[in-house]
Parts: sequence; C-alpha cells; structure tokens
Amino acid sequence: MQLAGQVGRHKPLEGRLAIEATIYYASRRPDLDASLIFDILQKAGVYLNDRQLEEQHLFKCFDKENPRSEITVWRLDD
Repeated sequence: MQLAGQVGRHKPLEGRLAIEATIYYASRRPDLDASLIFDILQKAGVYLNDRQLEEQHLFKCFDKENPRSEITVWRLDD
C-alpha cells in the first residue's frame, strides 16, 4: 500500500508491532535513521504510537535515480 491517499482509510494497527524498512538514499552521506519515518507513519494513522514497534529491521540502500522507502508493518503474536 502506498501511504499517499490512504490516510484515514484504515483502522490503526494496535498491539505489539514489527517493522521492516528499506531506505534507499541518493548518496552514501546520510546516516540510517528511520525515526522520522516512524513518526510519519504514526501521524498517518498506520499505528497508534511508534512505541508499539517492538521489533525493527532496518536496511540502508542506494538509488541515486529513485530514493525511496519500502516499509512493511505487521502485528507480533502475543
């Protein structure tokens, strides 16, 4: 699902969550930091609070022509 156009169309995920984020940067200069992405997903209503993210898998890649983020969020079994 692309985030654009989806805000408010789904109920926020509840409970314990995991996230996998592959962040494609245009250069090697930036540090791998997904905190801004976590905050944006919270404000977009993907989940209630980014403190729900108890498991994180973060990957840094490079694509000068098409910088982007590819993100999957799922519920953890209790």
